[in-house]
Amino acid sequence: MADIINLTFINVSDDSEMDVDMSQDMTREQIIDNLVLAGFIPPLLNNNEEYGLTVKGRGELGEGQTLAQINAQDGDRVRVAVVQRGGSIARA
Repeated sequence: MADIINLTFINVSDDSEMDVDMSQDMTREQIIDNLVLAGFIPPLLNNNEEYGLTVKGRGELGEGQTLAQINAQDGDRVRVAVVQRGGSIARA
């Protein structure tokens, strides 16, 4: 069983903060879903955007990656920001 750690999430769009206890085996997608359900961040309606999670001093949480995989620790601070998804430009 994974450890439960306390993290402080920072919503970059409004500088709000929320302390959350969560399992280190949670993925980026699970974390984002929970932050939306808690009302901390709004659901994104634009398919060209996604939420990025960056753990201070440890790096960005990648798609499908867990907190344990980036060695997130109790007391870490996590920035939550809307980022543009990459893609190619269609040529006529």
